[in-house]
Amino acid sequence: MSIARARGSLICQWDDDDLHHSRYVDTMVGFMEANAVGVAFLMQCTMWWPSRRQFALPRQRILEGSIVADRSLIPIYPSLAKGEDTFLTMATVQRHAVVAVHAPQLYVYTVTGENTWDERHMESMSEGEGSARCADEAYGPIFDRLDSLYGVADYQRYCLNARANRESEDQWSGTSSM
Repeated sequence: MSIARARGSLICQWDDDDLHHSRYVDTMVGFMEANAVGVAFLMQCTMWWPSRRQFALPRQRILEGSIVADRSLIPIYPSLAKGEDTFLTMATVQRHAVVAVHAPQLYVYTVTGENTWDERHMESMSEGEGSARCADEAYGPIFDRLDSLYGVADYQRYCLNARANRESEDQWSGTSSM
C-alpha cells in the first residue's frame, strides 16, 4: 500500500529500528546514475547487537532491505509474514539490471530482539565466508565512530532497556525471548 501511495519517482526501503547514513539515498542514486540502471542494492550492511556489544559484517550478497529503485520497476509486494523482501529482490534482479554497492557503513541493521527474524537467523547471516565480527576490544572504538555518524548513544540505551524489560516480562510469564 505504501508504494501505491508514494508520490515520488524513487522507492527506498526503510526499517524503523535500523540506521541509515544521511547520504544513503544520494550515494545509492549516484551509483544508479553512474551505471545507467534503475535499481541499487547494498552488498553488505553493518550488523549491530547493542545487548552483546557486538558488530559484524554479514557475508556479501544482495541485501534485500537496502533497495533503492525507480518506482516503475518495483513489482507488487506479496502478502507474506516473512520473506516478502526476498521475493521482491529476486523478482527485481531477474527482470532488471541492478548495481550492487559495497558500502556497509551506509546501513546499520540493529538486532534489537524485536526483529522479524530471530537472533539465530541474524547470527547465521554473519557467519561463513566473507563475514566478519569485531573483537571484544574493538567494540568501543567502533561504537564511538558509529555514534559520531549517527548519534546512537541514546538509541543503545533504549535498546538495552527495552531488552531488559522484555526479559523481565518473560521471567514473570514463564516464556523466553531467545
